[in-house]
Parts: sequence; structure tokens; C-alpha cells
Amino acid sequence: MSRPVVVTLSHFSPSTPSLVAPLRVAIGLASAYRRQTVTVMLCDEGVLHALKERNPGWVERYLTSAKAHRVELWVDQPSLESLGVAADQLHPSVQVKEGDEFWEVRSGSSLNLSF
Repeated sequence: MSRPVVVTLSHFSPSTPSLVAPLRVAIGLASAYRRQTVTVMLCDEGVLHALKERNPGWVERYLTSAKAHRVELWVDQPSLESLGVAADQLHPSVQVKEGDEFWEVRSGSSLNLSF
């Protein structure tokens, strides 16, 4: 099995929906490298981009395209806890992963692009 490709978002900017740029990159990578798993990983303040209220309707098309290309969107549980965010506040396409699994996949990736 090939090692995953990871796109990491760990910063938050309240003025822009920064989830779009990592999703576009991930979709492009998934199209180019069809045999590798591509995962967008949100950690630290980056998990705030996964909030339902942060994603206007037009972001939905990127989330739909990501799903069609089998791009997964993960957040790590410790970041949620440190920010006081509950899993039910996140967009339904986001998967909450325990810290160990999250960081193990990220550290074992063949490519990690950070935003």
C-alpha cells in the first residue's frame, strides 16, 4: 500500500474561508495521483475552518468534489478539545480522529503540504 498524501491546515484567518485552497490542492493531487490516498488534515486553529457556520454554500461544491475524488477531511480530537469545539459543530463531511491516528498518518505521509 502506498503512503498517503497529506494537505495540512493549521492556521485560521477569520477574513477568508481558507478551506477552499487546501481542498483545491487536494482534489488536484487526487486527480494526478489516483493510487494514493489524499487527506486534508485540520489541526490547531485550522479546525475552525471545518465549522458548519464557516462554510458558505459555495464551499459545498469543493467538499462535494473532494468526496468524489475520495479526498478525506480530518480534524484531530485534541485540537477540538483545546478550542472547546464539539464534533456536532463541524461540517458533516469531516471525520474526527484521535491524536495518535491523526499524527501517525501525517508523519508517515509521502508528501505533506502545509497551509
